Amino acid sequence: MKHNLSTTLTRAILFLFSMTALLSVQSCGDDDDSVPEGSANIRLVKVDPSEDKFYVKNFGTVAKDISDYWICNLKSYEQLSNLSSEDLTLDPDEMIAIDRSFDNNTSDVGLYNDNTFTSATALIDFMQYGADLGTDGRVNVAVEKGIWTAGEFVEGAALYDYTGNGTQNGANFWTGTGTLGTPNVRLIKVDAGADQITLKNFGDAPQDLTDIFLCNRFSYEKISALSTADLTLDPDETIVIDRTLDDTSSDVGLYSTNSFTSAEAMMDFMQYGEDVAAGGRASVAIEKGIWTAGEFVENGTPYDYTGDGSQNGASSWTNTITPNVRLFKVDANTDQITLKNFGNGPLDLTDIWLCNRFSYSKISDLSSADLILDPDETIVIDRTLDDTSSDVGLYSTNSFTSAEAMMDFMQYGEDVAAGGRVSVAIEKGIWAAGEFVAAGTPYDYIGNGNQNGAGQWQGE
Repeated sequence: MKHNLSTTLTRAILFLFSMTALLSVQSCGDDDDSVPEGSANIRLVKVDPSEDKFYVKNFGTVAKDISDYWICNLKSYEQLSNLSSEDLTLDPDEMIAIDRSFDNNTSDVGLYNDNTFTSATALIDFMQYGADLGTDGRVNVAVEKGIWTAGEFVEGAALYDYTGNGTQNGANFWTGTGTLGTPNVRLIKVDAGADQITLKNFGDAPQDLTDIFLCNRFSYEKISALSTADLTLDPDETIVIDRTLDDTSSDVGLYSTNSFTSAEAMMDFMQYGEDVAAGGRASVAIEKGIWTAGEFVENGTPYDYTGDGSQNGASSWTNTITPNVRLFKVDANTDQITLKNFGNGPLDLTDIWLCNRFSYSKISDLSSADLILDPDETIVIDRTLDDTSSDVGLYSTNSFTSAEAMMDFMQYGEDVAAGGRVSVAIEKGIWAAGEFVAAGTPYDYIGNGNQNGAGQWQGE
């Protein structure tokens, strides 16, 4: 019995020792504030009383929906979903700004995952600035949670920036001399063909475009009147604004206010096609030092800004080189077709095709002239034509039923219909069913290169 009792006691002691060691290993991380791998970590990172905004960032490794979170200051509470219409699912490293009224001098700011505001478990993050709010705020809850020290507050002027890494807490990890950075919204694309202007924020802070103005040729409009999109433009974000633009030349200005003669109010500027000068606001851009007198971006929409956000002037813009060869004259008496290049780049006509009444030929088989057609240049091609009626089509390939391959079209004398390729032109949207040029030959195109249809032709 003594032997058995001794053995039993020995085993019991060993068991207790092993359990004590195991519990010590399990509890050794109790003071470790690091974020578990594969979790979100939502923190307050900026509080800006002057702009009545606070900023929240996800320092974690997975996305988190914070729609049901609550913000509190001076015992006034609101759910985040009631303060912001933006997507409140924060991806890792994503930050969002939310509007909220703050006292300019002193306040506490608490972030909660539910509306149990006296609960240290529900409290996600906390800071206070200007003074120790004591019982006027929720600092006692933060002290209980162990993320704030009693009596501490952030000194200095707004705005207040969190300087920690997401795991650090307390007033020592906040500063009252921080800055939100500076937005830098620029024009980056002007598309006169699509009547659209693209803006980009090259800065390191968001910009609200609601009260920003666009101007072209003394015509001005608030961006909020031109777009129903979210007009808070975050860093590196772009937005496309619909705006009627002249096809050939215009200025485009971006203004912070409606003081359109003010260099201070002008945010950006470009002009294309010609020096608009007195017909626009180039003089304001020259005064601001962002444009040079007489400069413009050569014609060729769309126009793209190629700078990094700090560069200005026509040299930081590029146009799009696009040939635009059109039928220009059809003379059934002399059996000749004249083509003109309305574009801003040359086009080799060697493999271009002419057609009339299902008869097709490569231009290189019809002419021995130089077939590189420069901008504004014309060329006369000999081509047998019906004296009274025919269609005439210009194609980039020999896919004659393809609207994509068709470059231009006209018909004269009557609606050729099934006797030609008018159906392809209708599909392409450059001719209307039943239309034809009625007067006698020769037939002249009177459009500007972008206009189509029988109304842009006249006979003699």
